[in-house]
Parts: sequence; structure tokens; C-alpha cells
Amino acid sequence: MSLPPMIDPQALGNLRALNPGDNDEFLRELAAIFLEDTPKRITELDASLAAGDAGTFTRAAHSIKGSAANLGRCDCAPRRTNSNTTPARRG
Repeated sequence: MSLPPMIDPQALGNLRALNPGDNDEFLRELAAIFLEDTPKRITELDASLAAGDAGTFTRAAHSIKGSAANLGRCDCAPRRTNSNTTPARRG
């Protein structure tokens, strides 16, 4: 069974279509912004988790997810609703 792509080729095509002929400069700029910003959001996730600040945690997680989606990241991870690996099931 093959896995679905991690990056949606259509999303990348849509980004390329915004600035055709720029040799993917726009796409590289977006990726650079993502790579610069994401570590800051991960730091926010860590700090807000430690502080029990659900609002900040949620905003940081949403920011990462949105930025990744803008670059074509597919939500390919299967959702598990009945698994022995969840903390509640491990006891």
C-alpha cells in the first residue's frame, strides 16, 4: 500500500502560478519564512504547554498548521480513534 504524498503537488502548482516565470523565487521566499517562523512557534508550544496556557498553545499550533497548509502540506496522518497507544488506554 503506497502512502499519499506529504506535499500536495496542486498546492505547489497554485503557488507557482501566482508568480509564473520567477524561477520559483516566490515559493522559496514562502518556504524561508516558514522555516524562520516555525521554530519560534514550536518554542511557544513548549512554553505554553509548560505553563498550562491553552490559548497560546492553540494559537501557535494553528499558526504552524496554517503555514504548513499554505505550502501544500497534506494532512496525511491517519486519525486513530480507537487505539491502545493513547495515554488513557495505557493507564
